[in-house]
Amino acid sequence: MDDAIGKSNVENQINGNVSNAVIASSGSVVHQINTQNHVIRTRVDSKPGKEHITLEQASKLQQLVKQVAAAEEIAKRSPKSIRAIWASLNAHCKVPSYKLIALSDYDKAETYLRKWLGRLSNTATSKNNDPDWRKRNTLISN
Repeated sequence: MDDAIGKSNVENQINGNVSNAVIASSGSVVHQINTQNHVIRTRVDSKPGKEHITLEQASKLQQLVKQVAAAEEIAKRSPKSIRAIWASLNAHCKVPSYKLIALSDYDKAETYLRKWLGRLSNTATSKNNDPDWRKRNTLISN
């Protein structure tokens, strides 16, 4: 019987991402866990039409968001990220993507970002940390 156990071969093919594999002799129980990580990402497929903002207006919103992010870095201890600013703007305009902002709501979106920038520019921290804080208003209007 010892000869039979010594001669037996246990083959185990391991495919995938194995987290635990136990290979034993005949008569033993072999446990193998094979896990696979499936990542599903949802993307917004935005196809703006004539009722949505133009590319120039979208570019202007991008510039304003970058300016808000820069002002957040200067004025706040824990500044909002660019992603958080976009999420806030999209929630304010009730759209999943800024490219789907209605043409009639463009002024609403621009005003929202300009007010945000104005609030940040008026903080004491902003005035102390940025010596050119007064010149920033000329950059916004362009």
